[in-house]
Amino acid sequence: MSRWTKMSKEELLEVIRKEIIAIGIDDYPSQTRYTEKSRRETSPSATAARTRLDMTWKEIVDTLGFHYSEKKHELFKERASRKRAKRTSPSPLKGKKTGPIGSKWTRMKRVDLAKRIKKAIRENNIETVNDYREFRLKKKEDYPSYTFIYYYFGNLKDLKNKDVRRW
Repeated sequence: MSRWTKMSKEELLEVIRKEIIAIGIDDYPSQTRYTEKSRRETSPSATAARTRLDMTWKEIVDTLGFHYSEKKHELFKERASRKRAKRTSPSPLKGKKTGPIGSKWTRMKRVDLAKRIKKAIRENNIETVNDYREFRLKKKEDYPSYTFIYYYFGNLKDLKNKDVRRW
């Protein structure tokens, strides 16, 4: 039997409150942070506390007077806005007219580029990415990297099977 089961619920809550303050997570007492930083010899695990008190972590933290849900909401909003910013930021290849990465290929019409790559795949029996990469190394002519192809056209199988006129 654990020493935490011998305590009253009020005593256990007080131990958790003191531990949250002692480990310095009172600004945002998430269960993850508590689990990572709490000292096993002086406080119960988050799971043991939830089980013993028959409460969720949010309920425990709210009972202790920490405003966890408001801070959590703020963090979620912040993370969401960062993710949105990532999604809307332009690709390094898209619209690039000059420079070392794909400059030649972005100036070509997509249809012409797709036809050229499809022809190379068909004539050289290229089935896999490694086949394409080996072909590219052996050829004197210049071909775009597989990463570039994947970004603009999808995988080699897709490129082989699709009608290039749609680009």
